[in-house]
Amino acid sequence: MSRFLVTGGTGFVGRWVVHGLLEQGHEVRVFDAAPNPDALDDIAPGLSSCVTFVRGDIADGSVRDVARGCDGIIHLAGVLTVAAAQDAVRA
Repeated sequence: MSRFLVTGGTGFVGRWVVHGLLEQGHEVRVFDAAPNPDALDDIAPGLSSCVTFVRGDIADGSVRDVARGCDGIIHLAGVLTVAAAQDAVRA
């Protein structure tokens, strides 16, 4: 079993990646600016209880500490189109 960090792990793509990793028996940490455990539970009831959630912003560098001890990182965090249009520098 490996430990994975998934940035944006409760987003549209991230939730399915998390689901797949858990099905394969891996441990998963989700790093997200606005974690939404319900998004995981919509895929499979109770799925969110199998995940460690960490709220944070990849832009501030805090993801380094969260990644310690992980065997792999799957980076799916991103700024959505509407928010990117409002703040292009951040996007």
